[in-house]
Amino acid sequence: INLTTAGTVTIDVTNFLSVGQVQLYYQTIANLVENIADQPSGDYHISTPANAGRYYIRVVAPDGHPSGNGNYSLEVNYP
Repeated sequence: INLTTAGTVTIDVTNFLSVGQVQLYYQTIANLVENIADQPSGDYHISTPANAGRYYIRVVAPDGHPSGNGNYSLEVNYP
């Protein structure tokens, strides 16, 4: 996602694995901003202040695990 100004980014991933991870990176994969892992409900929520620039969202299932419990949904909100 490309943010034109600073603001709060909210990411919701629902109906995903209880052993997965949702990660937010700034500019490159070396700059991890936020990571949330292993939510028993399979629902993940990140809300974090963010500077302008390019961000990457990564939804990760462990190696050898099916890619999820069916279709999951990813929603991003930014002012």
